[in-house]
Order: sequence, then structure tokens, then C-alpha cells
Amino acid sequence: MKLKTLSLLLALVVFAISCGNKIDEKSLAVDAEKIALLQCKARVLRNERFDSANNIRLREEDLLKKRAKITAEMIQHNDSVARDLTNRTATLASTITQTLDSLWKNKYKKLEQRQQLDQAVEKIVSTQCGH
Repeated sequence: MKLKTLSLLLALVVFAISCGNKIDEKSLAVDAEKIALLQCKARVLRNERFDSANNIRLREEDLLKKRAKITAEMIQHNDSVARDLTNRTATLASTITQTLDSLWKNKYKKLEQRQQLDQAVEKIVSTQCGH
């Protein structure tokens, strides 16, 4: 009798623990979509930064070949583009951090839950963001 009771108790504990680590699939999908969208935006912004830096470098190389000087307007334009990209990057990084912090604090408190979210996000990012 003790063995049956102990086995039943153990089964209930295992069931309770496994249920506590699971997140509602619909909620997980919504949260993963939200984070994936932000990650896709971050990838687009990163590519925009790389493209902008490359364009600036190519223009400067072209000026060097022509033995022309960089004008004050060119410098001002480059600085303006850099400031804009820096501000947009900081804003997006802050949004991502705040969103993740909120989700982790309120919903994904356990490592297993966070891993579920990470896997769901990666699945969406790999199919929707492009590379």
C-alpha cells in the first residue's frame, strides 16, 4: 500500500512540475511573434548600418581617387545619417530589452519556459526574416 501511495504521489509531483514549465501554446505563439518581429527589425537595421557605412567608404574612396576633398556638407550628411541610425538602434535595443524583461518577469520565469520561447522565436525568425 505504501508503494502505491508513494508511486501515485511521485507521479503527481512529476505531472505538476511538467505542467508548470509549459506555456499555453497560443500565448507562446503571440509572444514569439512579437519578439521575432523585433529581431527581424534589428536585422534590417543592422544591414542598413552596414550598407550606409559601405556607401560612405565608397564615396570617400572615390573622392580620394579624384583627389577631391570631403566637403562640410558631406561630413554633415554622414554625421546625420550616423546619428539617425544610432538613435534608431538604441531605441530598438531598448524595446527588445524591455519586452524580454517583461516577458521573463511575468510569464517565462523558468529556464525551460525561456528555452521554449527562444525555440519558437528562432523558428519564426528563420522563416520570416531572411538572411
